[in-house]
Amino acid sequence: ARKTALLAQGNLAPTAAFIEHWKMIQRGVYKTAKNSGWWEERNRLQKLAEGTGDDSFARFAKAVLQASQIALIQSEASEALEALRAGNPPDDKIPNRDGMTAELADIIIRCMDFAEGYELALAETIIDKMVMNSGRPKKHGGKIL
Repeated sequence: ARKTALLAQGNLAPTAAFIEHWKMIQRGVYKTAKNSGWWEERNRLQKLAEGTGDDSFARFAKAVLQASQIALIQSEASEALEALRAGNPPDDKIPNRDGMTAELADIIIRCMDFAEGYELALAETIIDKMVMNSGRPKKHGGKIL
């Protein structure tokens, strides 16, 4: 019911187009990362772990690989904060954009790469979270931050 109400308000419309376009871009992000070699060692390590025949070890190896990628996502958030602390100057690689925005873009790029590499339904989950958040009380019931 909330999703229908949000669609009527225009907050999520057009949901299908968002998901389609997000996934198209996500596939491109992943392809670029893969072609640049960022998945070679990850895939090799995962195959080595799976080759041991120890399912518990293979799951552990996958979790460690995913954790390292999540740490890189966190590092981009730190870089965005550092850009802001420095007065948010132009980005050193794309000077027509400010540093904070460039680092926020890196977060999304890394999230897309991660989602595509591990076949996660990120676009759909974004919509689900938006719907869930629309029904939460103001400031989630009184939080300060």
